[in-house]
Amino acid sequence: MRFELQKNLLNRFYQLTHIFTILFAAVWIVAPLVTIFIIEEAPTKVFAVFIGAVIVLSILFTVYLLWHSQKYTQSLEYQVEDNILFIQEGVFTYQRKSIPLDRVTDIRMVQTLLMRWVGIWRIHVQTAGVGVAGPEGVLWAVESPKAIRQQLLALRHQAVMGEQVQPAA
Repeated sequence: MRFELQKNLLNRFYQLTHIFTILFAAVWIVAPLVTIFIIEEAPTKVFAVFIGAVIVLSILFTVYLLWHSQKYTQSLEYQVEDNILFIQEGVFTYQRKSIPLDRVTDIRMVQTLLMRWVGIWRIHVQTAGVGVAGPEGVLWAVESPKAIRQQLLALRHQAVMGEQVQPAA
């Protein structure tokens, strides 16, 4: 059983996150440096070169972040086969996690303010005894997240009870 993703909404979420990050950096990094230039009465040419370099680096960083978010969104894939949840993700480092459903202890739905604004959820899949502080698996922007959560809980229950799990059509 493969889960469908809301890739356009997830990509929009990542783009907004990157824009807010760049704006935050501009306020907390560039503004104090501009103030130092003004207080030190630096030559206009040095100031113009500094501002130009900051603008060019910001544009390059923004282009990279937008490219990376697009590629990362395209790489996401979630599916359940034989009582195992598979999570595939990555751009430079590709990962495939395998989470046995009989080890799952909690399945939480999380929606931050920005995620609510965009209209996506993420589902945290927690297992026992992993030694990891956060969830072992995260499902981003799946279609029908409440139904997916209920389906995962039902599959988990069947796996724990030792019944054969029949994938949904």
